[in-house]
Amino acid sequence: TEFCNRGSLADWEEQDRLQRMTLGMQLALTLKEMHRLHIFHMNLRPENILLLTEENRLSLRLTGFTFSHDINIDGPTFAAPIEPSLYIPPEMKRELAPASPATDLWQLGNILYFLKFGTFPFREIPPTYETLFPTSLGDYPVHLWSFIQHLTTPPQDPLNLLIFDLFSLVPTRRPSAASVAECLAQWIERNTPPPQ
Repeated sequence: TEFCNRGSLADWEEQDRLQRMTLGMQLALTLKEMHRLHIFHMNLRPENILLLTEENRLSLRLTGFTFSHDINIDGPTFAAPIEPSLYIPPEMKRELAPASPATDLWQLGNILYFLKFGTFPFREIPPTYETLFPTSLGDYPVHLWSFIQHLTTPPQDPLNLLIFDLFSLVPTRRPSAASVAECLAQWIERNTPPPQ
């Protein structure tokens, strides 16, 4: 048992952008390793990300593995949770959803949005998978698009575009956790002030 002396991400009030994005990169690196092992968390939300200070730096620990899925043991499908949630991606609204890293990546998009803007992108539960695709793949319905369209408006911030890509309605188009971690590392490097 480990004491996480900084509480959960849901209660974190840090305002420093570099600190917030460094935490986001830690989360992406954690997911990268889990996905390499074919383990998917499937329930990423601020309450399941605990924070602690170790060696004078902030670290995170994941909890809430109730819905986690090891594809090596559990197979390629996943019984989606019954309860509606702002964090569940559209493809998980089916009775038997495909188990894939894409679920964690949608939820990572929610967490990164929260870390950057201090709020969550969707103020209503995203609709079912079937209603998201009334015409062609990749077309955002107006009610969903309205929540995230500001991410693509000029001047285009690479961080905004990364978050936007994590909300792709086509799960296979979401960037991998490794790509997210690399993009965040580059953003942190560009935004870190030079030593005095």
